Amino acid sequence: MTRTSPFSGPVARLVLICGLGLGGPGFAAAQSAYLWEELGSGDGLTVSYNPLTVKVRDGMATFLEKVAYATPAPLPNGQAMSYYTVSMTIDCAADTYAHADFTAYGTEGSVIPNVNDPTPSGMNPIAAGGAPAAFKAKFCK
Repeated sequence: MTRTSPFSGPVARLVLICGLGLGGPGFAAAQSAYLWEELGSGDGLTVSYNPLTVKVRDGMATFLEKVAYATPAPLPNGQAMSYYTVSMTIDCAADTYAHADFTAYGTEGSVIPNVNDPTPSGMNPIAAGGAPAAFKAKFCK
């Protein structure tokens, strides 16, 4: 008679993963990098945000935004950018926004170094019809 281990098979692996702490609070943080909710799309772009990063307090909304290109965008360094992420802050009362931590990703999902954010630094006015205006309407209530 052969004896099978209770620690074999997919259920045992799930128990093992949860037992290692990946099922606890750290699991949500790890998954946040892969969770995106679409805000809208058009002109070959899809704009999304990570709902786990949204914070609204004292008239300021902050969150992680992702902009994906339907066709990868060519960069001056010869690489193609598939999407980028950026931390966005919206000042609801002032009707302004700012970007920080711009990160470009290639077609394989790897980070493309030394790509600058085309948005000017500092707080910028929110123009009607763009992604910042849509985010303001969603988060500044």
